[in-house]
Amino acid sequence: MNPEMRPGFFVDEGPFPMPVAAVLLSPFVNYTAEMMESMKENRKYDLIVSQSVCEFSWPLASEMCGDGDQRWFSPLFNSMDGLCPLFVSTSQHEACWDEDAELARLAEEAGVDVQLQNIPYQYHVFQLLAAFTPEAVSAEAEIVSWMKAKLSV
Repeated sequence: MNPEMRPGFFVDEGPFPMPVAAVLLSPFVNYTAEMMESMKENRKYDLIVSQSVCEFSWPLASEMCGDGDQRWFSPLFNSMDGLCPLFVSTSQHEACWDEDAELARLAEEAGVDVQLQNIPYQYHVFQLLAAFTPEAVSAEAEIVSWMKAKLSV
């Protein structure tokens, strides 16, 4: 990473303090055109990132995601050394599964405390509907329990 390329993330004394922990809900962390291909398999299951969303997005991939020179925009291609503990909540049947699982793997390899929550047969950001589905309620309860442990509440 080149700090001069990301001036908004740094202050004169160095990087901003790291949070105690972070919860990521179905994060989109790979902004490269080639990763969008992995969405093809799960679009048939995902109610949010559906066939029509993919058909609209793929022609715009190079504009949205950049090319090989812009890979540093993607969190997946940056160093994860020193990151705070991460809770990655996702589903193996949603559009971002491949990149979310890869994020968890890379973070763990970098020594980050990571928990990957996989709730099968769910769609992108299903966790936001905790008032409506038992799977989202269960996911939320696990997230809250994890955060309380990290915050020692």
